[in-house]
Amino acid sequence: MAPVPCGPTSCSPTPRGPTPGKRCTPRPPALPEPWAQTARPGGQEFAHRDRTVKLRKYAEAGIGHYWRIEDEGGLPVVHAYELDGPTRSWAPTGIRRHDLRAPAPFAISLDQDSLVPSRSN
Repeated sequence: MAPVPCGPTSCSPTPRGPTPGKRCTPRPPALPEPWAQTARPGGQEFAHRDRTVKLRKYAEAGIGHYWRIEDEGGLPVVHAYELDGPTRSWAPTGIRRHDLRAPAPFAISLDQDSLVPSRSN
């Protein structure tokens, strides 16, 4: 998305709202239901929080789906979970390597290997 002038409906680059004269990237369209999306470089502390603390907090918030993407030998691996509403506990829906296909929280088909540059020896 190309940067656009900030406004109350286009983006909010600071916690206090738009900054006059600044340019920012518009917000992506809303996802179909409550769902968490995070991406950042990993580390031992982040891995522990992603696997334990965040799962509990997201369940308490009623977020219906949680995908954790980890590096496995230089390739992305998606660990997918779905929230069981009545018990507020997570049910694993799969570990996806190479090819991500999922009907929920939205239909997706993605060649995960194409996200990583090929390695030549």
